[in-house]
Amino acid sequence: MARLQILELPQGGSDDRPPFVLIVDQYLARRYITGLDQPEPVSEFDGIAEKIGARAVLVFEEAVDIPANDLTAYLGEAEEQAETPRANERAMRAEEKLKAFMDKRYTIEELRKANLTDALGLDRQRDWGDIGNAARGMREQVDATREPDVSAS
Repeated sequence: MARLQILELPQGGSDDRPPFVLIVDQYLARRYITGLDQPEPVSEFDGIAEKIGARAVLVFEEAVDIPANDLTAYLGEAEEQAETPRANERAMRAEEKLKAFMDKRYTIEELRKANLTDALGLDRQRDWGDIGNAARGMREQVDATREPDVSAS
């Protein structure tokens, strides 16, 4: 299961809130095609940094421990108690924004997939590989029935 971490960056003079980087680790990549006109797979994290206000989103398959997130050795007990709720609140807000974004992307993907399977005459249980294969097969049929262009020679 993917894990979310937030790495706070040094705050600049013009920053109204602390800048951060969202780190997703232990993530199994899923890429999908948004349509026949865009055959290149799209990453699920495209554009997410802008939507949640992060400086960047770093995604790793393996577990990544952020030493900067472990402040227990540097903070006194009172400082630790004061710092934890703010960090947890920011993490929860970022996680809620990420979840809402991913839910929206999933809904859009499912709608596009349903439209494509309907247009191709496939059942909606097909995966993107089946849809791509069906589209390629239809394209080959069209190309095979098309007359060669003799005016080009």
